[in-house]
Amino acid sequence: MDAASIIQMNKVRVSLGMAPLPVPGKDAGPSFKAADESGSESDDLSTIDKRQAAAGLNWQRLEDERLEKEEREKRKAAAKKARNAAQRYAKMDGKGLGEADEEEMDTRAWLLSQKKRQKKIEKTRKLEEELAAREREALQQEYTSKDLAGVKVGHEAGEFDEATGEQVLTLKGTAIGEESEDDELENAELRAREKLEANLKLKKKRPDYDPMAQDEEKTLLSKYDEEIDGKKSKRFTLDGQGSAVETRRQLDADGEAKGKGVKISLDMLKDDAPASDYLDPSKIKVKKPKKQKEKKTRQKAVDEDDIIAPVESTLSAHASARFQSRPLSVFDIQHDSWSHLVWHGDIEPKVYKAQRSATV
Repeated sequence: MDAASIIQMNKVRVSLGMAPLPVPGKDAGPSFKAADESGSESDDLSTIDKRQAAAGLNWQRLEDERLEKEEREKRKAAAKKARNAAQRYAKMDGKGLGEADEEEMDTRAWLLSQKKRQKKIEKTRKLEEELAAREREALQQEYTSKDLAGVKVGHEAGEFDEATGEQVLTLKGTAIGEESEDDELENAELRAREKLEANLKLKKKRPDYDPMAQDEEKTLLSKYDEEIDGKKSKRFTLDGQGSAVETRRQLDADGEAKGKGVKISLDMLKDDAPASDYLDPSKIKVKKPKKQKEKKTRQKAVDEDDIIAPVESTLSAHASARFQSRPLSVFDIQHDSWSHLVWHGDIEPKVYKAQRSATV
């Protein structure tokens, strides 16, 4: 520590009531006496000499501080320059390209090092295999859909179809003293929605008779069913594949019902040939007009035995005049036998009238 620093420290010590430190290089320096507590600082600077002495001390103190600062900066610059020079000319560790290996390995040493290296590689590989086996065991121990087989869920399966995003199921809490054989899972959001719907239904104050709910099974006192039997819970059971057992049974039943019907292959509806606007000439069918055959009328040959000589006594005048031009047949006799009868009123037979109109 230089003299100027000691002098400044002595001033501080004197102001604190401590003895000043000796200043090196000044054997017979001025002696300082402790300041009187009752005195004031204005007494020390009451004369011009004292003021000039104080001004000289202040200037000397500032000058010493400036010189000390400059010296300190010079020392820092010199140390930095020396450090940079040492780093610039420092020698790199290790061997150069042209330098020989001090510890040159022979064949045996190289083989031993390779053997150690191979053992290290084998050890690392075994460690990796053990870690992979542990990861596989950890994955196998995790819960999967098979572990949830038989677990009941306290909601309907259709409610999860309406919800979006991932649904988290938690174990349903039971009241103290309530015994439940199986655990039941539930979703907090769906449960809160069910409670909200139940409260809204109670607020509506619907009448006991609801004509719109005829499809539901009703008992004699249906409004007291929940109080007597308890509230009916909606639930389904999970299977080992992550789906509902009830849904799988329904699908199997629908499949059996569909299997009893007629199976139709869609290959029957396929038409490989493209449709054409023109009909194939080979498929055209022309209906030939049928020839109308002339019907040949066969006339019955007149038998000579059927001809009977005319009887004038039994025939009427009209009949005799009609049969004069042709021989008389058996039919004519039977026909004209009605003519000698006299009919009263409208009781004349219609057959006879028809025959008479035909003959006329």
